[in-house]
Parts: sequence; C-alpha cells; structure tokens
Amino acid sequence: MITVFKINYILQDYGNKNTEGDDVPSDNFTLHIIPGYIENLFLAEYQHGLLLLDCGAVSDVKRIEDFCREKLHRSPSEIKLAVVTHMHPDHAGGAVLLREKFGIPLAAHKDLDRWYAGPGGFMQKVIDCVLMQTVARRTRGKLEKGLFNSRIQADHLLADGDALPFFPDWTAIVVPGHTSHDLVLYNEPESLLYVADCFLEVKGKYQTPLPVMFPHWLHASYAKMDALKASSLLIAHGEARRDNIPTDLFLSLQDLLQIPPNKLIRRIKRLSIYTPEWRRQNMLQKSEQDSCHQDIFH
Repeated sequence: MITVFKINYILQDYGNKNTEGDDVPSDNFTLHIIPGYIENLFLAEYQHGLLLLDCGAVSDVKRIEDFCREKLHRSPSEIKLAVVTHMHPDHAGGAVLLREKFGIPLAAHKDLDRWYAGPGGFMQKVIDCVLMQTVARRTRGKLEKGLFNSRIQADHLLADGDALPFFPDWTAIVVPGHTSHDLVLYNEPESLLYVADCFLEVKGKYQTPLPVMFPHWLHASYAKMDALKASSLLIAHGEARRDNIPTDLFLSLQDLLQIPPNKLIRRIKRLSIYTPEWRRQNMLQKSEQDSCHQDIFH
C-alpha cells in the first residue's frame, strides 16, 4: 500500500521567483511513503523535481523506479537529489545503482565512505547485509538481493545545518550515535523531521536503534533533535508518519540509553565493531581523554 499526503507551505526567498527555464522550487510538495524492503522510503514530489530522503536497499531501486513511472508518471531521472543518511544496507544500498541507472546526484556526510572502508569495513558490510536479511526473513518471508556497492563518493557533502542542494527548504542535521556520521533531515517551514534510524518504533513503542555505537553522542543528538520541536516525524522503521509526538519523546530515549543492554543488543553490538570507524573514533576519544588528564596535572 502506498501512502500519500500533501504538504503546502510558502518558501521564503524563493516563492516569488518564476524565471522561465530556471529550476524553481514550487510552493508545495507531495510526500509519498513507499514501503521498502525492510524500511519506509520517502519521496518528496515538487513541480521542479523529486527529492529522495534515503536510498533504501539495493532491491528498492526497482520499487522507486516503478513508483515514479506508474504512480507519478515521471521518470526516475527527475529525482534531482537522493540523500544517504548513513552507511547501512537498508539506507545506502540503492545509492550507487540509482546514480548509475538514472544519473541521480547523491548527498551524504563527508565521512560516509569511511564506515565500510578496508578489509574490516568489507567484513562489516557483509555482516550488516546478513542482519538485514534476518529482519527481512522475519518480516517478509522472502529474501531479495542485499549486497551492494558501498563506494558512494557522494556528489554533495553535507555538514551540519546545510540546506539540501536544489531543495533549500530541507536542512541536514548531523546526529551521530547509531553510526559516526548519521544525518536527519528537517523541513522547518512544515516542522517536519525525517529521523532515519535515530530511533525505531516497534509495536507502538519507541526504541533506540540497533546498534548504538556511540551512546554519548546519541544522547547529545537526542537533545539536538528535541530542540527542533518538530510537529511531525517521518520514521524509517515503524509507523511512517507521526503527528502526535510525546512531549518527552527524546528525554525518554535518553533514559533508554542508560538501561543495561539485553542479550540481543549486546550480540548486535559485538557484530558491529569491525568497521574501521569504530576503532578510529575510540582512539580519538582516548587521545582526547589522555590530553585532558595531562592538562589537569600540568
């Protein structure tokens, strides 16, 4: 089932521009929710082009193509930007194939390609693909292709607070914790926040992601997201759209980070330490701690 809802808003600084031949953002967009392999996909439809909020699994490329052609009667090449919020197979898996097939520019955090770099990164990618297939077997009962080209080499590198190219009403916000390079996407005019994998919704309950690689960072990231005071959430795993957001949502997620992990969480964390970024970030943190310790005694 495809869920569609329409959002209307006035673009500041852009709404009055209407030069013939220019790519001018429309004053409204339709947000389409496409059920992906194991996640929700979000496609924002503007008059001047399409924005894909994450790239899904590699097998989702066909779903995205079919939706564009059959439901929107538009070519997938009209996707002017696809964002990769983080390097996991259900969010980055379709990225390179989308660019190869349709010439779609990709946007991501500058450290995205570090996650699966080198032999350790390749091992981590294979493990993550196996974990994705485990979820798919439980939720779908049918497996699709999982391995993908993880050499993304994004066309647009996003820093904290950057407006998305071609879609200036959306802002990229850096919120590490699940990985070292997580992004969420915020549409301020509509107070609409796409949270990617920063938290999950399972049977109506909000949960921290699996795994949480950097809990202290995620704790700070929850405070950062809470400060946005978004009116609506777009969730990759769970109920796709939430308008009735608990006022203490992010505080409760911070509290969940303090609970000792159960057996499943510990197992997934142990399976997630082969990425070179895990070692690099831990070494950087240790170096900073050692530096602070030396400063105290000098």
